[in-house]
Amino acid sequence: MKEFTGERSIVIKAPIGAVYEYVSDFPHHVEWNYQLVKLAKLTDGKVVVGSRFRANEKAARSQPWFIRLLWPLLSILFGSTGYTEAEITTLEPDKRVAWKAAAPLKNGNYMAKAEWELRLEPKGDSTQVTQGFQYHFFGKMSEGMDVVKAARDTGDEVSTNLAILKGMLERQASFADAPNRTALA
Repeated sequence: MKEFTGERSIVIKAPIGAVYEYVSDFPHHVEWNYQLVKLAKLTDGKVVVGSRFRANEKAARSQPWFIRLLWPLLSILFGSTGYTEAEITTLEPDKRVAWKAAAPLKNGNYMAKAEWELRLEPKGDSTQVTQGFQYHFFGKMSEGMDVVKAARDTGDEVSTNLAILKGMLERQASFADAPNRTALA
């Protein structure tokens, strides 16, 4: 088994309540997380601790083009089910959203497990968002893995995703703060 951890932060010019409302509504993650292609809720009702999701993902931007192209085939070769599963573990209003995720194999074992969190801190009229991650890789996926490179690449991916989140939420906040505008004909 190989493991790595990391975290990245960004300051978003939006109120902490608006940031929490957006990131705690887990289906929104597909809007700002590059790797998520599809996210399906497996449990009924609103998003609460214990809510479960199934995600289809593509290879990270850090992977060479041929890996990104062959990702579905490589998943099959490694015995993957082709999806990941996530479960919300923490929802602390205006403070923290956390979840655990796993990439199951067809044989009942796991290719990887991860723990993710988004921590929110007020910074005046802005919000600092810190996304932390901890990965555990098993079996064939861990053989020869350079955990230093994997942590750096995952951190880079997280930074890019947080920048997308920042852009989206700052546009929403500026639109919400704008005075009523007369529609142009």
